[in-house]
Amino acid sequence: MTEPLTTPAVTPTEDGSAAAAAPATPFQPPAPPSKPVPATGPIDWSTLNPAPNLAWPQTDQVTPRPVAADPATSTPPESTAAATSPDAASTEPVTSTEPATQAAPATPAWSWEPGQTPPEELAPLIEALKDVVDPELGVNIVDLGLVYGLLKDDVGHVTIDMTLTSPMCPLTDRIEYDTQFVLAQWSTTVTINWVWLPPWTMDSLTEDGREQLRAIGYSV
Repeated sequence: MTEPLTTPAVTPTEDGSAAAAAPATPFQPPAPPSKPVPATGPIDWSTLNPAPNLAWPQTDQVTPRPVAADPATSTPPESTAAATSPDAASTEPVTSTEPATQAAPATPAWSWEPGQTPPEELAPLIEALKDVVDPELGVNIVDLGLVYGLLKDDVGHVTIDMTLTSPMCPLTDRIEYDTQFVLAQWSTTVTINWVWLPPWTMDSLTEDGREQLRAIGYSV
């Protein structure tokens, strides 16, 4: 333990001057440690270890901390599953044992033109069209020869090729409305294609149509 420093006492004299005090005990520095640390060379950690039973780790005993890989520059290891898989090594083409998918059958449809015997599916529609009467001549459009063709598919869509006695006939909307009305119970939709070639002539009349015109005074 270091001894405290002491200040020498000063005794005043009769004339007021200070007399020299007795010399104090000189300062004694502490004794150096039993094992001084050398100024140069490697440090001996055993001399500074407060616990003699614990040893400082040596350099070869320290396990380095693993460094995380950079995902931007790291390359994933190649998988050995593809190299060892028997399917990957095989180069033979794979053939399917399942039967090929067949194309859907075409939608059945029924058609009719004047001069032909109508199929059973279209007979009710042709009879219904005879209720549509041309307002100028008073004859139905079937016997008048205005219907050039009729087509129906299995889902009920009906398409009619139709003409008029004149392209300038002002009753086009009236005849089209009556046609869709009489076919409503036999179809889901009705499409009318107005056809102007060949043009309508008296030769398009059926025999029943001629009889109806003669009855109202026409000479045909």
